[in-house]
Amino acid sequence: MESLLETLKKQLLVEVTGAADNNPLILKYVLTGKGKERAIEVLKQSEYIGPVPVPLAAYQAQVEKQAIANEQIGADQLSRALSHLVLPEKVLRQLGPGINSGRAILLYGSGGNGKSSIAEALGRTFQQAIYIPHCIEVDGQIIRIFDPALHEEDCSKQDSESSEEDALYGRSVKFDPRWVRCRRPIVVTGGELTLKMLDLAQPGIDADLYEWILWEQERYTILSRWQEWNELLIRVESLPPDLPEQFRYQTATYKIRAYLEIGQVATARRLLREQLWLTTAGSVPEYQTWRRLVISSYLKDGRLDDARIAMLRFNQDFDSDDESWVLLRATVLIRSGRYEQAIQILQGVDGWQASLSSLLAQYRLQQIGPKALWELLKKQVGRQEFEVGEQSTLWALAYYAAQQMSAVDRVVALEQVFKADSPTPLELFRLLPDQLWDAYIEYAQLVGNRAELLIGDDIQWLDLAKKASSVTPVKARSLYALLMLQSQDQMVISDAAENYMQSFKDVDESEQHLLDQLFNRSETFSNAERIPLLVRYQLVDLALKNADIVEATRQMSGLDTYPEGSDRFKWQLRQARVLILGGRYNEGNGILDTLISEYSEPIAEKTDRILQVLFDLQTVKLHEEAILHFNRLLRLPIEPKQHREILFWIADSYKLLEKYDQAALLYLQSAMLPGPLAMDLWAQTARFRAAESLQESGLVDDARRIYKELLSGTSDPARRSLLSHNIQQLWLNQSVQ
Repeated sequence: MESLLETLKKQLLVEVTGAADNNPLILKYVLTGKGKERAIEVLKQSEYIGPVPVPLAAYQAQVEKQAIANEQIGADQLSRALSHLVLPEKVLRQLGPGINSGRAILLYGSGGNGKSSIAEALGRTFQQAIYIPHCIEVDGQIIRIFDPALHEEDCSKQDSESSEEDALYGRSVKFDPRWVRCRRPIVVTGGELTLKMLDLAQPGIDADLYEWILWEQERYTILSRWQEWNELLIRVESLPPDLPEQFRYQTATYKIRAYLEIGQVATARRLLREQLWLTTAGSVPEYQTWRRLVISSYLKDGRLDDARIAMLRFNQDFDSDDESWVLLRATVLIRSGRYEQAIQILQGVDGWQASLSSLLAQYRLQQIGPKALWELLKKQVGRQEFEVGEQSTLWALAYYAAQQMSAVDRVVALEQVFKADSPTPLELFRLLPDQLWDAYIEYAQLVGNRAELLIGDDIQWLDLAKKASSVTPVKARSLYALLMLQSQDQMVISDAAENYMQSFKDVDESEQHLLDQLFNRSETFSNAERIPLLVRYQLVDLALKNADIVEATRQMSGLDTYPEGSDRFKWQLRQARVLILGGRYNEGNGILDTLISEYSEPIAEKTDRILQVLFDLQTVKLHEEAILHFNRLLRLPIEPKQHREILFWIADSYKLLEKYDQAALLYLQSAMLPGPLAMDLWAQTARFRAAESLQESGLVDDARRIYKELLSGTSDPARRSLLSHNIQQLWLNQSVQ
C-alpha cells in the first residue's frame, strides 16, 4: 500500500493532510484536484464499487476445477431427486448416464409432459458448492458475474476468518472474499425447446459434418413428433445436394411423410416413384419404408382397394411383423371393413396403439356396445400417465362410441381430444377441429329446441347460455359457439365470444391446446378476420407466450383496434414488431409510421420502445425504412443521450447499405455530440467505426488520422494493438496500390 501511495504522490494525484488523530504514525491522504479529475475520468469508464475484480485467467481456472463432471450422481441419489415425479424406469435409466456425462442433455416432447420439472429436479441433485467471483477484469473492463437473483449463496461453511475443508478439492482452503460460495444455479428460461436452441447446439455443416447430421436427424424427429410438417419441409428443401447418400435417403423419407401429412398426396406419390425407381432402391434401408408409404398414400386418397393390393404385395416380398407394419395392415383392414382379420393380426401385438385399434374393430363388429366402450374408456382416461398421443386417441375412440349416444357426449369427447397435449399418431383416430364446431351447433340446437327458442332470437339464446354457465359449462359453450357462428349481430357475437372464453375460468395449458385447434387450425376460422376481436386478443397473448410468431402474426394482421383497458401505444408497437418479425413488413412498417407521426411529446421510455422496433427493421434489412423513422425521431425534442445513439444507429444502416461516406459522417456526429473533443467510451467506439467507414470509402488519410487520435488517447494494450494493426494495414494497402 505504501509503494502505491508513493506512486500516486509522485503523479500529484494525492497529497498528505496530516497525521491521524489517534496514531501519529499513520498519515491521512486526500485527492488533489488532478486526482479528482482522474477519478471522475475513471468512473466514467466504470462506476463499479465493490470487491476487487478477479483476473479472467483465475476465473477460467476455477470454472475448470468446479466442472459439473467432477461430481458423479448415484442411482439412489437420482431416484430420490425425482421421487416426486411419476416416471417410467426406462427414463431413469436414460437420465443416469446423461447427467453423469457432464454434457448437455436434450429433453424434448409435447408441452406439459414434465420436461421442466425433470430439468429442475436434475439441477437439485448436485450438492457440491461452487465459487462465483463478484466480478472479473477483462482488458481493463470490469464485468459483474455474481447475480443475487440467479446465484443462491451457500452460507453453511462460509467464514472469511477461518479455513474450511473444501468438498470439491479435498483440501483446506482459506476463503477469499472476492468469491461467493454458491449452490449450482438452476436457470429456467422458455420451458419448451425451440429451433433456436437446436441451432445453438448444432455445429456448422462445414465444421463437423457427421455431428451436424446427428443433430439434424434429431431435429427431424422432434418436428415429426410435434407434427410441424411445414417447418420440416422448409428445412429439408433447403439442404445442399452433396450430403452423404444414406442421409439423403433419410431426408427423402421425411419429406414424403410431411407431404402426406399436409394433404399433398400427389406430390408425395411422385417423390415415392422417384425413390422406388432408383436402380439401387432395393438395397436401400429405407426401401421397405417407401413401400409402406405408398400404402399410406392410397389410404389418404381413399383408394382402399389399391391400398389392400399394395399391402398384399408387401407381404409377399417381405417377412415383416414389426408393430408399425401390423398397425398399418390393421388400418387397411379396418378401413376396408375387414374387422375380424384386423382383430386377429392385432392379438399378438402389445402396446396401447394395437389395443385401441383392436377395440375400434370390435366396436365396429358390434362385439362391444357404445355405452360399454364409453365406460371402459372413461376408466382409462382417469390415469395420470400417458404415452405420447395416447390420451387423444382414447378420447377419439370415445367420440366414435358417442356417435351412437348423446350430443353432449360427443362435445365432451371432442373437447378432450383437442385438449390433449399431443395428437394421435394413428390415422384411424385423426379428427378435425371443425368436427367440434359441428358438435357444438348440433348440441346447441337440441338445447334450443327443448327450450322452444326461435332461430334469430339471439338475446333469448344468450340468456339461456348465461344461465347454463355455472351449472353445465359444456352446454353454455355450445350455445355461445352457435351464436358466434350464426348470429348477425356483432354485439351478440362479441358477448358470446367473451363468455365462451370466460367459461374456462383460468385458461390452463390443455385449454390453450383446445383454443389453438378451434381458432387457429380449423377451416371454420381459416380467415383470422372472422375470429371475434376479444378472442383474437387472447390468441395473440397465447401465441406470444408460446413464442409462436407465425400465429401471432396471423392474428395481429389486419387488426385496427386494441383491447379495451390496454395502452394503445404499447399495443400498436407490439403489433408492429410482431408483423415485422413475422414477415409482413409493409403492414408492420405502416403501423410504425402512423405511431411515430402521432408521437409529438417524447418520453425517454417510449422512445426506447420505438427504437427496439427500429432495430427489428434493421435486423430484417429494411434499412431505408429504419433511416426514415430514425430521422423523424431526431426532429423531436428527445434526450441528448438518445439523440447521440440514434445518430450511431443511422450510421450502422448506411454502413450496411455500403454508403460509407454518409456512415462515417454520422458516426463522427455521434462521437462529438457532447463536444468536439469528447473521448468517452461511446465516442471512441463511434470514432473507430467512422475510421472503418472512411477506410472502406477510400479516404485513407482521414481514417489514419482518426486511428492515430484514438491511439494517443488510450493506454489499454489490446486497443492499442488493434489500432496499430489497422494503421499498419492502411499503410500496406496504400503501398500495394
